[in-house]
Amino acid sequence: MTPHTDPTGFAAHLRTLVEEAVTVFGSRRSGGLIEAFALFRSHLEETVDTSRPGERHMRPDTGGIDTLADPPGQRAQRRQT
Repeated sequence: MTPHTDPTGFAAHLRTLVEEAVTVFGSRRSGGLIEAFALFRSHLEETVDTSRPGERHMRPDTGGIDTLADPPGQRAQRRQT
């Protein structure tokens, strides 16, 4: 699978996960970014395990990671996990 994000977009996505991640893990290390990264890894693993055939592209999105049949910016079939 091919991730589609840049460092700025990835950092912004992690920041959106902080409060949920702190609640889930019950700790706040490095301002919650360690927990946010752990939650992101969980989303990533779930996305890889549940992607449909032909969904080879992924990008961070609200509430998790979207999988796409085509790279972002092209006409794509989306499924949010």
